[in-house]
Amino acid sequence: MNTSNFTRAEMNALKEEWFALLKRAEDCLKVIDDIDSRALMGLTFSSLYERRLEEETEGLWEDYEDLCNRTQDYLGKKVGEKVLPKVIPIPPSANEGEVRTFLQRVAGESRKTLRLIDDLLYTTELSSRDRERLYSLEKEVRDNIKPFLPEYASDLEKALDAFSNQNLTCSVLLAGRVIEVIWSKIKSKVKEEKGMKEAVERKEPEWEDLRPYIRDMVGRESEKVIQAIKLYRNKFSHRVGSYPTPEESLIMLSGAVLLAKGYKDGINPSKP
Repeated sequence: MNTSNFTRAEMNALKEEWFALLKRAEDCLKVIDDIDSRALMGLTFSSLYERRLEEETEGLWEDYEDLCNRTQDYLGKKVGEKVLPKVIPIPPSANEGEVRTFLQRVAGESRKTLRLIDDLLYTTELSSRDRERLYSLEKEVRDNIKPFLPEYASDLEKALDAFSNQNLTCSVLLAGRVIEVIWSKIKSKVKEEKGMKEAVERKEPEWEDLRPYIRDMVGRESEKVIQAIKLYRNKFSHRVGSYPTPEESLIMLSGAVLLAKGYKDGINPSKP
């Protein structure tokens, strides 16, 4: 991702603010746990704990909202909206349970944002090795996919371009869209060949049913494709806020390109 308008020092300063906020939320949760422990032991609730909780939480919501808004302003044009921290409402007269839930969510958003900032700080330029892999994938799309499957090539070109600009989330989602479409076609083919009755009973084909089709499409690279499919389906397709690493993005891109390249020749099970 291009962070040229946001210096490394500013990113580190933002990270420190999120770390401090996380520490405050965790300290407040410890106070609530102490209160609950005393109650379970039959001890009288101490006003000391009440005052401490009030002191720890004072201004926390306002500080969290301010930090969320500033982070959204700073990073909103660099990453997808789904991975940015969300402002969390808290009732004006929240009870202990509502305060606990709020603090847990603040802690979760803080950890997520810290991971995001770490990833942004990880690198601002592609390594020479990654550039070589990127060039190889671009050539595959241009020479072997675009002439036959222009609609898939369009998404893949956008995904590769997003990766080169280090917009990893966008890159993964575009590559995932290609994977999802072709993957659905493979499953439909398997269901069709195994008969509707069995397909209805089992709903989804097993991996052992699908591997021969993938192997026929991509040959020895089949495990790379399966790795990309599993990564997308188990992580990025339904876990909102998941932020890919550069390596995960390349796995997704490689898998999508291999799958599209194989798909142009049709879906058929490999012969034993």
